[in-house]
Amino acid sequence: MAVLTTGRLPVRLTPLVGRDGELGAVTRALAGCRMLTLTGPGGAGKTRLALAAAGELAATDLDVAWVELAPLSDPPLIAPALAGRLGVQETPGVEPSAAIAAHLAAYRHSGGLLVVLDNCEHLAAEIASLAEYLLAECPALTVLATSREPLGVEGERSWPVPPLERADAARLFEDRARLVAPAFAITDASRDAVVEVCERLDGLPLAIELAAARMRVLSVGQLARRLDDVFGVLTGGARSAPARHQALRATLDWSYELLNGQERTVFRRLAVFVGGFTLPAAEQVTAFRGIAPGQVFDLLSRLADKSLLQVDSERYHLLATIREYAADKLAQADERDQARRAHLAHYTGFAEEAGDSIEHAAAAGLEAELDRVDQERANLRAATEYARGSGDAVAALRIVGQLGRYAYLRGHYREVREWMDQAVADGPGAPPELRARALYGSGRLAYLQCDYEPAVRRLDAALLLYRELADDAGTAACLQALGSVAREQGRYVRSGQLHEEGLRLAQAAGDQWAEASAHGYLGFVSWLQGNLELAASECTRALAMFRALGDAEGIAWSLISLGVTARYAGDLAAAAESLAESLELSRSIGFREGTAWCEEQLGLVALAKGDKATAETRLRFSYATHDELRDRWRVASVLENLAAVSLAHDAPDGTPATRTAGPERSPGAERAAGAERAARLLGLAHATREAIGTVIPPVERAQHEKIVAAARAALGDAAYQAAWRRGSTASGLPEMTGASPLTGVTPVLVSAIPGQPTASPVTGATPVLTAAQPGQAPTVAVVPSETPASPRAGRTVTADSSGSAATVPPDGFDSGGSGGDPVPLAAPAGPQPAGRPGRRMPAQAGTADRAEGPLRVRALGRATVELGGVALTTADWGYAKPRELLFLLVTSPPLTREQLGAALWPDLSRQQLGNALHTALRELRRALGGNHWVRYAAGQYTVNRDRPCDCDVDAFESALAAASRARPASAALPDLQRAVAAYGGDFLAGMSAGEWASTRRDELRRRFESALLAAGRLHVAAGRHQAAVAVFRRAIEHEPLNESAHRELMTCWSRLGETARAVRHYTELTALLREQVGVPPAAETTALYERLSGGG
Repeated sequence: MAVLTTGRLPVRLTPLVGRDGELGAVTRALAGCRMLTLTGPGGAGKTRLALAAAGELAATDLDVAWVELAPLSDPPLIAPALAGRLGVQETPGVEPSAAIAAHLAAYRHSGGLLVVLDNCEHLAAEIASLAEYLLAECPALTVLATSREPLGVEGERSWPVPPLERADAARLFEDRARLVAPAFAITDASRDAVVEVCERLDGLPLAIELAAARMRVLSVGQLARRLDDVFGVLTGGARSAPARHQALRATLDWSYELLNGQERTVFRRLAVFVGGFTLPAAEQVTAFRGIAPGQVFDLLSRLADKSLLQVDSERYHLLATIREYAADKLAQADERDQARRAHLAHYTGFAEEAGDSIEHAAAAGLEAELDRVDQERANLRAATEYARGSGDAVAALRIVGQLGRYAYLRGHYREVREWMDQAVADGPGAPPELRARALYGSGRLAYLQCDYEPAVRRLDAALLLYRELADDAGTAACLQALGSVAREQGRYVRSGQLHEEGLRLAQAAGDQWAEASAHGYLGFVSWLQGNLELAASECTRALAMFRALGDAEGIAWSLISLGVTARYAGDLAAAAESLAESLELSRSIGFREGTAWCEEQLGLVALAKGDKATAETRLRFSYATHDELRDRWRVASVLENLAAVSLAHDAPDGTPATRTAGPERSPGAERAAGAERAARLLGLAHATREAIGTVIPPVERAQHEKIVAAARAALGDAAYQAAWRRGSTASGLPEMTGASPLTGVTPVLVSAIPGQPTASPVTGATPVLTAAQPGQAPTVAVVPSETPASPRAGRTVTADSSGSAATVPPDGFDSGGSGGDPVPLAAPAGPQPAGRPGRRMPAQAGTADRAEGPLRVRALGRATVELGGVALTTADWGYAKPRELLFLLVTSPPLTREQLGAALWPDLSRQQLGNALHTALRELRRALGGNHWVRYAAGQYTVNRDRPCDCDVDAFESALAAASRARPASAALPDLQRAVAAYGGDFLAGMSAGEWASTRRDELRRRFESALLAAGRLHVAAGRHQAAVAVFRRAIEHEPLNESAHRELMTCWSRLGETARAVRHYTELTALLREQVGVPPAAETTALYERLSGGG
């Protein structure tokens, strides 16, 4: 794209995009110094920015000369090249540098001279020497250089060229894409994919231009998906560009070749870090085999100087594309496993140290400790994944067990809970203290998300382990968490008993923190039941103890309870004071649940004072936070509080506190609309409670009854019931997804609507259909309509330490459970009444909310679909074919109508097929909340991959594809392990589907079998025979008649010194083959047996 003209500057045929600020800064910098070097990684846009600056300055009274140095490889050629560009004639016997100096010394142009030296990094020392000599000899000279590192000239000013900002990166992508696809434009449908591409490419202009060139043959969604192979995709730049700019890999190769041996070693080892790292981390992780810890700082400094490493305060990071390049180099050097082990060792220690610090940090230091873990979360995730993939369950448990309080305070419930479940499932033989800690942490996070049944299973399992270990602190913690579950389920007597038992243990052990927590929990249970005096006493005692301990979380919670107690007692000033202090403290440490509680209660204080607008604002904030945390127990109460706001009259001065969107209405019409909205919110609140199996707390019942009575009085019974049903069933929710049910701002929606109440066999109780979690069947729980008189009155079917409805396995998981998605202990308690099907959320319920979230499809093993984090159920699909259609579309390339018909309706005529497909597509789009998930283009149907769609089959196949590309072959093992981990079971196991599914199932089974054998053989080649045994055993479980796997297993046992076991295995294999297929083992299997038995 650059051609030299008769002038002194190259000409670019495309515009400079998004560098206006940088261009002004560079030209101003040149006015204040004589040597400015633009630095940055390859592809950052240094040359384009230098060219633009030179062009602007050339338009003034300044002479400009451009010297391209990239083609030069021999230092003696530098000065002649510069002389030629400046028109200096060669003089026999005179050095070119001296001739240039003499020429410039005589330069008398009033505006001065700017010489641009482009691409200096490969000859940095020689160019620096020449530039320094000329600047000293020629006062009129200014030098602008571009280089991947500063040149080190005296008086030089280094100016790093930053990546493009998001908006500018998108503009550049659109501009360059139009060069190859003139009709391309960023639309609402493509914007997210364009942003994803630009972010994946770090805003590097060269990478974005190379990506945009692919729009000739790819959609932007396809491009985004293919960036996992970034160096394969980003090739094919303009032929007029330098060779190193025609592919991203070539650009980075240029930089890598300029590093010395130690710089290359540390650079590639840094690839194991995710999301940045500190100097101590780098010193521990990269210092092995030829690198000492004391050398790392200097090497990091050199890499930063060469623009391969970004520095931000006390942290370092590699840009994503550079990190991928480094990872390739790490694999080629066969150092990936050792570097990952070093990374795991460092972050195991980090997690243990940080967990202890968070547990014992004073209020003033807690925020910093939590921030530190926030910064390292991606590294902790990577270390945990490696520990699991490499079979080191103990390390995984050591990491995740320390993250429970961090996850609670910062609101990372779902992710850390999954880590804990996976680690427990992977480590059945791990030390019991590690398993207990992870089970407790997972159980606590589960109850915070109102997943009570899995919470109780894990907490009971942890309790059993802690009691066996005689660990009173752990035992007390489990009892307090079980008491919290009972509290939220409305079993207040049992809750109090568990908290009292925890208190006794804490006092006996002299554990001040546990004792303070127990008093706080007892106060919480007391005010929920309306016993305000006891609540104030317990919480005041807890607050004093927590203040003495300096525990920020405990102080915040105690203040919340005291504020709530004061509000119910009518002392609004005391309530506001306690809640304001708690809110300030919660915000200071990033305590999200505490902040949400404070906002809710301060909103109610504002409502009591007649400030409806403030009340609504605070309650909406509280709702949004609780909903994001999936704390549906609290969401239900906030919904009722919002209903109270909707019924509130105008402000005392007569000015309406809020207005609904739309035409202005009379006060009477406004009040009627408010009552209708309140009824719908009450329906939502009821449905939310029913979904999780809880009741209205006694202290809130008076307000509830008052709201119900007011709404019913305003509307009349029939209209009230109709509005209530619209709030609790699908028919009313679509109206609520446009204008807000309150003020036309944010719609109030919950993520799940439960089933209808049915007749109860227990007097005074209501059976509740508890919403199924992913991978679970629904369960039925009986909750009391009043506070039970005994621990067993109205008892739920979930298990806790008061007695279980089913046996709880010692690991807290049920047979068949995966750890992340546990299988329920109890089956549904019976069919739903006709016409009243139990459901988690009918298809229309909240679809405008959920449909904007990600689609998560699990087809390997038990088939499940989640939209926006909510599992779709039978009621969502309407009938079986829409669900089968989705699985076919998600796991296939685009399909024509005929191909869909052959797969799903092979016996239908063309006319019948059209009707059947139309109906199934309509129901599928309805279940997914709109038309945007299924696309029809060029005569083919497909799932819209421009939207966030996560399918385990994609993960499995992409991992296999990556393994097939790995070089050398030993580098394929991590990808094979990813593929094996993604294979959760046979394709659509247990789901009724057509012949297409059987064919696909068989194909995927074969590929999984091959992946297992390949992974096992790589373990063998590396001498890891024990790991290979586990892999081959899994291969045999998958396909018992695979003799190759049997032979590999026998060989491994022999190499482990267990020849007798290998010989015995041959005998077992012989019997299996005779029984199953009536044949003897293959000749090579028998030969192996004879060799092993002969060798004894």
